Amino acid sequence: MFGINGVWPKRPMDDEYITQIRRGVQFVDRWRWWLVVYFVGFMSCILLLTLSATWQWFANILHLGPKLTDISVFSGFIGGWMMGCGLGAFFGIHIMFIFPLLFTPMRTERMLLQYVDQAPLVSRDVASKDMNR
Repeated sequence: MFGINGVWPKRPMDDEYITQIRRGVQFVDRWRWWLVVYFVGFMSCILLLTLSATWQWFANILHLGPKLTDISVFSGFIGGWMMGCGLGAFFGIHIMFIFPLLFTPMRTERMLLQYVDQAPLVSRDVASKDMNR
């Protein structure tokens, strides 16, 4: 598994590398739409929670609903809102980078697999042409 004295990882052989690429492409093909559904649902929940918290905040300011004058309720609300913003930013950044990857077609990996799959056919055709000369 590891190269010199176990420090640097050993580079995989060509067959191992192609197998890893093939597994990666199959994994993305299998789970792509489930991950899209998950991320869309997650972002919808975050949006609804943010709208609910914002509505409660405005309702407290404009005295439209029950007053949040009790310090424990108000501090809990603010603390929860701040924690939600922090987690939302954390997950938002991750979603910003992961979500577009779900829609990329993995073009270079698929081209590599097509090349590897067609290489024996091309080499056999070239060898047969050389023998016919």
